[in-house]
Amino acid sequence: MANQPATTIRGIRIPDQLWEDSKAIAAAEGFKGASEMVRDCLERRRDAYIEEHGGLPGAGPEPT
Repeated sequence: MANQPATTIRGIRIPDQLWEDSKAIAAAEGFKGASEMVRDCLERRRDAYIEEHGGLPGAGPEPT
């Protein structure tokens, strides 16, 4: 997924120390960078939400 031309660039504010810590953790865990780790965390959180609630807010249940 990284560096795909069709991927929209998003901007979010992250405190400097949190970003530096995240880069170090990402390197230690084998991610290509903090952005890849953030994507992974967001995907896991989304999947956990769908599992717990049966779908995304306002989207109805996932097809089975």
